[in-house]
Amino acid sequence: MKDFKSLLVAVEPDHLPPPGSALPPELASQLEGAARLAAHSGCGVTVMCVAPEGSGADDLVAEALHARLVEHVVPVFEGHDVALRVVHGRPFLEIIRQVLRAGHDILALGARLGRPGAEHVVGSTAIQLIRKCPCPVWVASRRTKPIGPRVVLSAVALHESTRTILELSASLVALRGGEWHVLHVPEYVHEGGMRLRGTPADEIQAYEKSCRDEAFASIHALADPLAAETGVTPKLWMAEGIAHEQIAE
Repeated sequence: MKDFKSLLVAVEPDHLPPPGSALPPELASQLEGAARLAAHSGCGVTVMCVAPEGSGADDLVAEALHARLVEHVVPVFEGHDVALRVVHGRPFLEIIRQVLRAGHDILALGARLGRPGAEHVVGSTAIQLIRKCPCPVWVASRRTKPIGPRVVLSAVALHESTRTILELSASLVALRGGEWHVLHVPEYVHEGGMRLRGTPADEIQAYEKSCRDEAFASIHALADPLAAETGVTPKLWMAEGIAHEQIAE
């Protein structure tokens, strides 16, 4: 199992309710999911709010947001010491700086609140973080009702990150339940050269088969111990084609 040591939870200022009000269901769902992860892993928790600059009253804004975090967010993480940070700036930049500064190993944030029926859309801040944040990013759905069976897809290549991806996936399945699928799209790096040299078709097919067999063996060697530890056996898939297209499929 992947052990998380430090969880960073990013909360948008506009989503925090006024003093004395109840948490909106979407934010409550995001925080409760993060709290379950913290309780499961026993990790440290930091909650962060990034407010825009230039209001002319940055200190007063920060004080008000800090009070709202204490009132609405800290109680959700019952039994945990929660560190609070309120800063001003561009959200994705300040969040990345916090991850680098404190060494958080997972970031949790909520999907964008949008028009009705589009609550699941990932906003621009989340996209920037998915691309650039140095730790795994968990974007919690804004839907408060189940949208179907929980399925974790691990899309893996054969390099040093494969083990980490599988460990994270196994941990999430063990925490939240559901199915675990592992997908690999093989790359035949020598195939082009073999075809240019006029290599017979049967030799090319044998080379491709050896790549697939090696990939399956490598993935099994990593996934099988995790399956035994978590009790969740992944379904292994191999697809031919362009990786990002097969992941979407």
